[in-house]
Amino acid sequence: MALANVATLLAKRGKRVLVVDFDLEAPTLPSYECFKDVAFDVGLVDYLNEYRKTGVAPNVSDYLSKCSFNGHKLWLLPAGKSTDAGYTQKLELIDWQKLYSDQMGYLLFEDMKQQWESFEGEGFDYVLIDSRTGHTDVGGICTRQLPNLVVSMFMPTVQNIDGLSPIIQTIRNQSLERKNPIELTFCASNVPHLDDEQDILSGLLAEASTKLQFDLREMSTVHHYDSLGILSQEIFCAKRPNSRLAREYEALSKEITSFNWEDSEGAKTTLKKINADFKLGRRLLYPHLSVNVEEKILLIYNLHKEDPEVGLLAAQAWSHFGNVENEIMALTQATKFGEDKSRLRLLLARALRAAGRTQEASVELRNVLLEQNLRGIEARASLRMLDNFEEDVQDIICKVLETPHPKIELLSSISDYVLRRGGNVPLLASLMWEFFEDSSTSELKGNYSNSDFILPLIRSMRFKDAIKVISSDDNRMGTGLFDPFNLFIAKWGHNKTPDEGIIRENLESAMINVDQKGANYAQCMGLWYAVIGENDLAVELFDKAIALASDEKFIFSCFSYLFLKPEDFQRETERAKRTVLNGKLIEPFFFSELDGGALQ
Repeated sequence: MALANVATLLAKRGKRVLVVDFDLEAPTLPSYECFKDVAFDVGLVDYLNEYRKTGVAPNVSDYLSKCSFNGHKLWLLPAGKSTDAGYTQKLELIDWQKLYSDQMGYLLFEDMKQQWESFEGEGFDYVLIDSRTGHTDVGGICTRQLPNLVVSMFMPTVQNIDGLSPIIQTIRNQSLERKNPIELTFCASNVPHLDDEQDILSGLLAEASTKLQFDLREMSTVHHYDSLGILSQEIFCAKRPNSRLAREYEALSKEITSFNWEDSEGAKTTLKKINADFKLGRRLLYPHLSVNVEEKILLIYNLHKEDPEVGLLAAQAWSHFGNVENEIMALTQATKFGEDKSRLRLLLARALRAAGRTQEASVELRNVLLEQNLRGIEARASLRMLDNFEEDVQDIICKVLETPHPKIELLSSISDYVLRRGGNVPLLASLMWEFFEDSSTSELKGNYSNSDFILPLIRSMRFKDAIKVISSDDNRMGTGLFDPFNLFIAKWGHNKTPDEGIIRENLESAMINVDQKGANYAQCMGLWYAVIGENDLAVELFDKAIALASDEKFIFSCFSYLFLKPEDFQRETERAKRTVLNGKLIEPFFFSELDGGALQ
């Protein structure tokens, strides 16, 4: 049942799959739904008897049967026509010991493997062999000569575990003699799906893990499943893909493919396992694998250099080992072939920065910001890194803003950076206003900060538009100072006179815990007190703002409506303080940029 379901899952992925029925005494594969329509007269038993007669390895293709299940191709090498009366006699004619000792049976099966590899000029991606586990000659062929991987399925009972233990040890011993070691994976099958309140199941699985020497975290499980479909030998992965049994077969299929690094899905599954282990704090060398993990990553990467997902996963794995140069190599290649270039370039820039290659990292970050379909989170991360390099990003921000129809998510993510200089703010304000005015985006407006809309509009002296945004139903006004203060500034700019009513309405609540609210807050409160003539309190708050400014990298100033470096913020606040001390009227400095007809 498991083999037939795994075979159909692999075939569904477009893989060329051969299923071999090596359970010669009780062959069952042809009775499964995916093979029921296959017509055949000969099989493996006939192949072996033909060799016995002629001493020449027959053409395997003459014994294969091709079928289609749900539109996907499968090949079957049946045991033979087991329903014919003569089948048992044909099977009894095969002397396995003589086949190996006198008739070069070992070379026969090596030749069979080579024919599988070259079948129709393409070979098979997977050859799945159904065989009973036991101390038999056939069992030895299927577990020690033919396979690259043995999937040991066992019901967790003491008898099965004890019986399986010497067989597994024999496989491991034989593996040591092979050029390509035999891999092993384990699957507990027909497991009762019941409460284990007495730890019976967990105890048996722990015993299996100890005696068979495998990691329980890497064991697959197929639970007992009550369904009449099992009696009719349905392919659950096709008929009932959402059932628990189908999902467990899917997990088993992924575990099997993880050993086939030539399969890109298997390569990805393996790399994901490595990365998951590191996330859980486990730096393992995977005892069931034959190579060191870093060597394994390189082998997988070299097989799939043009697959960007493999490149990304390999880069992540190398980063866990601190192998920055290989991480850069993989990300460079992934960026070349991947579609999500903005994300890949950002990761590459981070790796380059870690390697001390700042100039190259800067180039990649600027390329990120020019990518089509740039997401806001990547734009912000790129700008943050460029900011750490102390680079002026206004030129690249201008290019971002000039791209056709930039998304609101992107505009929101870069607004703080635009507001560090005045030059690009009017363009940002226009784009944000277009979004605000678009009725089709009403449901999205609440997802973005009020400051994304209001601050650029006020800085661009579009006071009337700012008032409309602040007063709109889409603006979820909170209880803090932000909306009242910005409404105050917008009305002041629009009406050319400050509205002291807004100040007096909010001043008492706004002064609560002012010491804990940062330099910008203290500066805003200082402006309010200066407007209502409380100059001593205004100076005190300006001094507080100046003192607090050194703790922040960029601080928003209500006098320029820009984010400033601490020293520039302190300079503006000192200027405001001097204005008050000199008994002059105070107003936001950017108001002076207006001429007589510019107020809106």
